[in-house]
Amino acid sequence: MKINRVAGKPEAVVEIRNALSILPSEVSKDAKCLATLTEAAFPHDLDRFQINALNALASGESVVLSAPTGAGKTIVGEMAVYLALARGLRVFYTTPLKALSNQKFSDFRKQFGEDRVGLLTGDVTVNRDADVVVMTTEVYRNMLYGGIDTDTMLTEEVFAIIFDEFHYLEDRTRGTVWEESVINSPSHVLLVALSATMSNTADVRDWFASVQGPTRLIETYHRPVPLRFSFCNRDGISPLLAQDGRGSNQSKSSRKGFAKEDSKSKTTERSLFTKAPSKTYALFAGG
Repeated sequence: MKINRVAGKPEAVVEIRNALSILPSEVSKDAKCLATLTEAAFPHDLDRFQINALNALASGESVVLSAPTGAGKTIVGEMAVYLALARGLRVFYTTPLKALSNQKFSDFRKQFGEDRVGLLTGDVTVNRDADVVVMTTEVYRNMLYGGIDTDTMLTEEVFAIIFDEFHYLEDRTRGTVWEESVINSPSHVLLVALSATMSNTADVRDWFASVQGPTRLIETYHRPVPLRFSFCNRDGISPLLAQDGRGSNQSKSSRKGFAKEDSKSKTTERSLFTKAPSKTYALFAGG
């Protein structure tokens, strides 16, 4: 299959279109066929939850995906992009942050082609009529309320709206943006919610189904990139916890400055910080 040779590159979109064009009409519209061609566009094997999401999207279902950080949620959004471009349709990719939108804009231009990708952040507008438009969620919400040429942007040519970092729905100050965006999205588009683990995913799926139509819930709890908690000071980086996870595993040298003696009370206090300006400590978690 020629698609495999250009997987992950802009040429993969052309090869998918070529493959669909030579197939009989009833075969090219088959969900299994669409899923197979889209899977070939990725230069690596897909995880089971990603394949399940791909099958749902190819079948015309919206998707609510809940997965740990680093599990590969963005791949599901990219699947929706490939499915749209393969059929000459458009897709909107929304993020909660301008910086993240800028990053996705840059990444997608490399993956799908510069001419196919645009950006709308409120401050910056680039190629707004592109097939793939990256924007902040607030921009999309304002578009729904007629603030940004709704009639020309949200046409029947839009295949899907992708909500990256959908767990922002739980944010007390900004969550209503995601609620309004879901409720007011056109009925003909698919919604793709990419979220970190949430406690009420079944409720979210039922909500999507009630306002938008058939929706599949995809969940995975496997964390391919484990979290390791460490302690950093001027002496270097040390594990925060011992192997059994119960206590500190720091060397004695890295614990200097944690204890300070009160000359009056002759008692020892434990503190994360000392008054010495030369000592700086930080806690962080990394993969």
